Amino acid sequence: GIPVLFLDRFPSGLKDYQRTIGFRYIDAGRAIGRHLAKKGCRDIALLTSPAPTYDISQFQIGLDEGLAGTGTIDLFRSDYSRVAGKAMELASEADRFDAIVTIDRSRAEAIRKASAYSQKALPPIVALSENTLFHTDGIKPYILDYGRLGRAVGAKISGYLSKETGLTDMILPEPGFIEEPKLHRIERRKLSILTLNSPATESLERLLPDFTRKTGIE
Repeated sequence: GIPVLFLDRFPSGLKDYQRTIGFRYIDAGRAIGRHLAKKGCRDIALLTSPAPTYDISQFQIGLDEGLAGTGTIDLFRSDYSRVAGKAMELASEADRFDAIVTIDRSRAEAIRKASAYSQKALPPIVALSENTLFHTDGIKPYILDYGRLGRAVGAKISGYLSKETGLTDMILPEPGFIEEPKLHRIERRKLSILTLNSPATESLERLLPDFTRKTGIE
């Protein structure tokens, strides 16, 4: 038969011409669950898609296994068209949870925006993210590098078409948690401001002595 590559799907009983390649969402769920259990989180909210797709179902199973009976998971489901409303619902109940987990960063950011209206402090948020540069205050990303997956698929197909390699299964290790890069602060004792003459500038000038007194910066 014509070769078939299953992306992020690992069905059983594959034929000789069928292969799988991708991330194991169940492993990502386990890693996040273990992380939350280690942090002492007991009540977890999971904001996910409305349909229990294979990868999300596997992620939820892994999350539960990672918690190892130390915590419970409350499901909040929404598609993209209704995510703002569901995020508002979750943010209004934020004080019930020790942590919030989302299946993508857009849902995590929607919860942060909703919290500004609910006026309730949010617990820590862990979000699956395809972007290794994604760092936002209060949101801890768990990276699934889909750029790498695309390159791996291209290499597999190219090697097969050139008859250099055969098709084989491949499970990509996810980068996982990446710590936020530390900013290198440079101590400055003098601040230069370029502005226009205006009432706002005059007001700013009147505040400068107090600013210097409190910060030591001229």
